[in-house]
Amino acid sequence: MSAAIFLDRDGTIVEDVGYVRTPAELIWLPRAIEALQRLGRRYRLFLVTNQPGIAAGAITPAQLTHVHAHLLGELGRHGVHIERVFHCPHARGQGCGCIKPEPFFLELARREYGVDVSASYVLGDHPHDVEFARRGGARGIYLLTGHGQQHRAALAPGAPVAADLWEAAGMILGADGPPSEPSEAQYRQAASILRDGGTVAFPTETVYGLGAHARDASAVAGIYAAKGRPAHNPLIVHAASTDEARAVTRDWPRLAGRLAERFWPGPLTLVLPRRAELPPIVTAGLDTVAVRVPAHPVALRLLETFG
Repeated sequence: MSAAIFLDRDGTIVEDVGYVRTPAELIWLPRAIEALQRLGRRYRLFLVTNQPGIAAGAITPAQLTHVHAHLLGELGRHGVHIERVFHCPHARGQGCGCIKPEPFFLELARREYGVDVSASYVLGDHPHDVEFARRGGARGIYLLTGHGQQHRAALAPGAPVAADLWEAAGMILGADGPPSEPSEAQYRQAASILRDGGTVAFPTETVYGLGAHARDASAVAGIYAAKGRPAHNPLIVHAASTDEARAVTRDWPRLAGRLAERFWPGPLTLVLPRRAELPPIVTAGLDTVAVRVPAHPVALRLLETFG
């Protein structure tokens, strides 16, 4: 017997965009892959997803298989192994026995994979996920991603709640996992290093990177030196808000505003005309600058502390 994590799909590890027919429609939620990497070191991972779009004729079984093959492949490239994807293809009114919150797939995992359900967790953004855990004898954690905020009032009293999959992983792993939040003193220390022209390492939702004061040419040169980065390869300016990002650009077209409103904070970089006072080393001498407001809470807090 072994413990496992049973994960909802839409709104838990990827954005809930409706019926997903192609891999291109899969959008990873911030820190979801990192959370799965942490959880996968101690738990077996299963995906459990209701897919009523099949019963409605909105998606085909072949399309779902293709989407899941791509999803598992992407996770595999990040060292995350999913034991199996369980999906219910029925509409809720069909009276099937496998749609969440029915515990059919928990029992199947216990029977076919030797999972100790009582030591396992269910993570999802709908009250059905928590009820699914309760009925099957597992422990449920409700996530505020996806539709989590919308349905929170329907959640059973006393159910554990996490902001996202990363926070849920921290709740499960406790002291065994890496800290999800630096101390206030660490933020102040990092900001002080930046103001003094130094270099710090910080996470975004896509990578860990080296950062320096974007308006300090010698500090920026330190990034190039530390990484052995070619001088013709420009850097991204990270900002804590759209207003701060606009402050390093010479022009802010309407489309940039629409994209920023939709995707920031998040893993989108906009390339726009730069202000003349921005050191040319940042942009490798180009007349455009790459700007971004990252979604990772540590990156945002560092930017806000730095000012």
